[in-house]
Amino acid sequence: MRSGQYLNQVKMLAVKTGMYYSFGKTIAYDGGDYGVAILSKFPIQEEHFYKLPHIEKTEEQRGILVCKIDMGNSRSLSIATTHMSSSHEESRVVQAKRITEIQKALSFDLLTGDFNAILTSKPLNELSSVFSFDSRFDKQMTIPAYQSTKKIDFITKSKDSKVQIVRQDTYQMNALSDHNMIISDIVF
Repeated sequence: MRSGQYLNQVKMLAVKTGMYYSFGKTIAYDGGDYGVAILSKFPIQEEHFYKLPHIEKTEEQRGILVCKIDMGNSRSLSIATTHMSSSHEESRVVQAKRITEIQKALSFDLLTGDFNAILTSKPLNELSSVFSFDSRFDKQMTIPAYQSTKKIDFITKSKDSKVQIVRQDTYQMNALSDHNMIISDIVF
C-alpha cells in the first residue's frame, strides 16, 4: 500500500468504500510512504505497528500491523497483516519468529498477508506453532495472478482463537496486482 505526495491510496480506498483504515509505514517511497494497511467496515479500536527484523542491511524494511476491530454488541476481532521479505529466506525465518512473539503478546485472531513463502518452508513452519494453516485451502494458488502456480499469500487463524474460517477463495486480479486476491468467510 502506498501513500504518496499526491495520493494516499489507503485513505482514498477508505473514503470511496466508506470504511475505516489503519496504515503501518515500512519505508519512505517516491515522496510518500509504503507499508501495510487494514480496511474495515467496523471501527478500529486499537492499532499496533511493529517493524520486522531482517538479515541483510540492503533489504527493504518489513512490518506487521495489528488492529482490534469493534464488531458491535461487545464483540471484537483482532486482525494482523504483514508483507514478509521477498529476498531472503533467513529474513523470513526471523520475521516469522518475531510475528510469533507478537502473537503471543497480543493474541490476535487472524494473520493475513504476503508471506513470500510456501507451506513447506521454514518461515511457515515457525508460524505454524501458533497459527493454523487450513489444508482445505492448500490448492488455492496466489501467484502469478495469471495461471497461478504458487501459494505465498495467506489468511490464517490463531490456534487459540475461536474464529472459524468457513470458506476461502482466490480471485484473479489480472492487471491490478501480480497476486490473486483471497476472500474468507469467518464466524466467531
